[in-house]
Amino acid sequence: MTNRIKKETAELVAFPPVTWYTREAGWLIQQETFADNFHNIPVQDALVQDLLKNGIEAPILVMPNWYPICGSQRLRACVDICDKFMGMHPILKQQVRVCRFDKEYWNVFDLWPEKEFTSKAKQVYFQMLEIAFKSMYFIEDDPMKMIKYETDGDNLNWKARDG
Repeated sequence: MTNRIKKETAELVAFPPVTWYTREAGWLIQQETFADNFHNIPVQDALVQDLLKNGIEAPILVMPNWYPICGSQRLRACVDICDKFMGMHPILKQQVRVCRFDKEYWNVFDLWPEKEFTSKAKQVYFQMLEIAFKSMYFIEDDPMKMIKYETDGDNLNWKARDG
């Protein structure tokens, strides 16, 4: 999702409770849910090159199980860097700001009996939280750079996440 809204508008959103952490990129890519599913996320070579040059600049938004809602493509790029440099690249030690939902507040949608609707409702909910999050917490010198990576990533061949 590539939209941004005014920060003042985003701050009006009833954003669920979160806890902020600082974690190494290498630690994040080793978390079980991401490690089991990163192969479903396509690699963006241009993003890999940008991370090699600039590191991870924007915070990442994750579920309680540490799976990224916002930041999966950047973490996937870190896996690619890890593979290319046999786990020895400094980006894997980089401290990343991580915003983690305290609970799975979206599980209320599981009460709906139609599973297709439940899935779509969660997708829309996550996309709206992502817009609010990016609008509140991304401090970008060049916002169009991130939006280009997001748009390019959305146009790649994604696979469904396991579990």
